[in-house]
Amino acid sequence: MTRNALAPLMAEAELQSAILDACGYLGLPVMHINDSRGQKATGYPDLCIADYRAETVRFWELKTERGIVSPNQQEWLAALGACHRVDVRVIRPAWLDQVLEELGRGGVRVATEHVGHDCGGARVTRTDAPR
Repeated sequence: MTRNALAPLMAEAELQSAILDACGYLGLPVMHINDSRGQKATGYPDLCIADYRAETVRFWELKTERGIVSPNQQEWLAALGACHRVDVRVIRPAWLDQVLEELGRGGVRVATEHVGHDCGGARVTRTDAPR
C-alpha cells in the first residue's frame, strides 16, 4: 500500500514528522510552532523552512485530508503570500510524496494549483497529487 493510499488516515503530527525528518536530512533550517493559539501570532503557519537552495522561505500550514484552515490561518497565509520569494501553502498528507520529492530536488516545484478556497483568496499555491 502506498503512502498516498494511507493519506486519509494520516494524522497532522505524522505529516509534520515526515517533513521535519526530511528537512533535517537535507540540512534545511526549519522552525516549528507547537501551537500558536493564545499567542499574538494566532494562526501562524506550522512550519517555516529556510530553503537556501531554492532561495526562498517556505511557510507551510499542515492539515489532515479533512482539516479546515481557520480564519486566522487564512489571514497569515494571505499576508505571507503577498510577499516576494516565499512559498506559502497548505500541505495535506496526499501530497507528502510530492512535497518530499520537491524538497529533495532543491526546491523545484512538482505541480502547483491556486488554492483560494483554502487560503481566503490569497496568492497561494499548493503541491497537488498527480491526476
